[in-house]
Amino acid sequence: MTNSNKWFFLLNNEVKGPYAESEIDSLASQNPEGLVWGHGLSEWVKPEDWKRTLQSLDDILSSLQNDMKPQWRLKQGDYEAGPFTYDQLIQVLKSHPNAGEVLIFQEGDTDWKSIYSHPTIVEEVGITRRSHLRVPLSGVFRYEKEGAIYEALLSSISEGGLGILEAQGVSVGDLLKGTIESPQLPTPLTCTCEALYRQDDSTWGLRFVNLPLESQSLVIAYAQKFRK
Repeated sequence: MTNSNKWFFLLNNEVKGPYAESEIDSLASQNPEGLVWGHGLSEWVKPEDWKRTLQSLDDILSSLQNDMKPQWRLKQGDYEAGPFTYDQLIQVLKSHPNAGEVLIFQEGDTDWKSIYSHPTIVEEVGITRRSHLRVPLSGVFRYEKEGAIYEALLSSISEGGLGILEAQGVSVGDLLKGTIESPQLPTPLTCTCEALYRQDDSTWGLRFVNLPLESQSLVIAYAQKFRK
């Protein structure tokens, strides 16, 4: 496990951090009702779930790094390369000018997948599909589609858009008019969002469309709390 300060703690609607793992352990033992978030997590989780996630990620990463069997291929457009070992794949992707556009195939898969379907690889290569800092946010996003009202759980927010979970009736390209309601924000925010992508874990990435300046300022102010 790493001791770098990259974890945040939510208690009584107040976000504190970043903390090292050892500090989160101490906070969690004193405040078991708190929640934890950090890069690699799609939402706030209970401390015990956070510990299980850390162990699972460590096990997966250790297994991948120790696996020297060339079983990874990559392609972009008509270009295809491989097979690579996991370490070779990481090095190739780190030097690739457009790694975020690469598709990856692992032995045993049935189809090519976006690189973003492999969070561990994304983390190691150090790429992101976002140009704005995305930070955790709890609450709900209420949106309308075809006359029906739906609710999705909020997982993150940035100046550019939202991350939501358990969204119903959403397809890529949809324009969703709705309201962001969170105890971490001073007021509900009315917005229109475009559905850009869906990850394997059912997290949706939404892009703000013409977000009013006042609302944009509130989002920026909230995100600033997470800057180191």
